[in-house]
Amino acid sequence: MGAILRRRRTRPAAPTLRIGLQTFDLSVAGVPPGLANEQFVRLTLQTSQVGGRRRASAISVETRGAGDRDEAEVEGLVSAFTSPAQFSVNGVRIDAPGATHVGGSAGLVEGVRVKVRGRSHAGLLIAATVDIRSDDDVLREGVDLRGAVGSADAAAQTFTLLGYTIYYGTQPGPRFEGGSASDVAPSRQVRVRGIVGPDRKRILATRIEFINN
Repeated sequence: MGAILRRRRTRPAAPTLRIGLQTFDLSVAGVPPGLANEQFVRLTLQTSQVGGRRRASAISVETRGAGDRDEAEVEGLVSAFTSPAQFSVNGVRIDAPGATHVGGSAGLVEGVRVKVRGRSHAGLLIAATVDIRSDDDVLREGVDLRGAVGSADAAAQTFTLLGYTIYYGTQPGPRFEGGSASDVAPSRQVRVRGIVGPDRKRILATRIEFINN
């Protein structure tokens, strides 16, 4: 008597989206046409988690740039790098063919922290100066970060923002504007000011401002 061979069907992996340090499940929302790295998106999230991930019920791609200003500044990590004249910082595109690179441009690569000053036009920040920032620089001067909360841990009083871990459990605690600690949640737009902690692994928040989105 011959054996019957049955083929087991494998389920395709659910599409996912990574923002900062958090990965979201897009099996319900689907992947918008043309979705690419460095774009800004708006997610509507379900309250429950699937496999440890938040599931998005809807996703839309948004157009967002630096705006047109005579003076503009951005500080953060180089998120995409083509050359010292063309790169992105936290998703903001930098045009720097005529910029002065403070201390030189040899160390300018993806993942490096920089401060860029110049003017903004048509979604580009046209750089006048590009300054590579060390951990010691940030430790001395403090940080000013702006973006969407990645993941949040209310028990640990921490959340992630642009790849950094933000701690808001210091005493007497940071100053909150437009909300409170209970409003910290993934995808909320916030501005955080603080200092690098002694362990150099966390930002100790001194002020957290919630931005309407």
